[in-house]
Amino acid sequence: MFVKVSGFHQADGIDVPAYLDNTADSDSDFEPGPDFIKLALIRWLSPHPDAMLRDSELRPICLPPFDINHALWRFAKVHSRRNALNPRNITRQLDMFPGNNPIQKNEQAERLSHAWYDLVDVDTIKNYMNCTCIDNDSELILQTITIPF
Repeated sequence: MFVKVSGFHQADGIDVPAYLDNTADSDSDFEPGPDFIKLALIRWLSPHPDAMLRDSELRPICLPPFDINHALWRFAKVHSRRNALNPRNITRQLDMFPGNNPIQKNEQAERLSHAWYDLVDVDTIKNYMNCTCIDNDSELILQTITIPF
């Protein structure tokens, strides 16, 4: 997801760092101006524990028969629970979580409470990956690697 963070004013003592300044930005999705920054909200991945081999780019190579053109990942987790996911906030937004009933929705909220997200500068994104969740497991991610012929 891409986000636009605004409300920066020098009078408030919050300066936009020069490398994030969008004054000269002509991107049609965002209005130019020095009082906002554009960021990408990302969810980090980590190598799946079953993928023991690495390729030349250190991707975790999938087990056979998919080892020729696939890497195997899972979503990375933080060790501590996110403070924003306190019971009051979860109850207030429970309908946003997947599940057929409140018990399933609470289980999903708990599982996501350890998800590792970050905001990164859009210009620092160098690669995109083609991936999909497999085996009806939203934590098991198969990346297709395009092998040049």
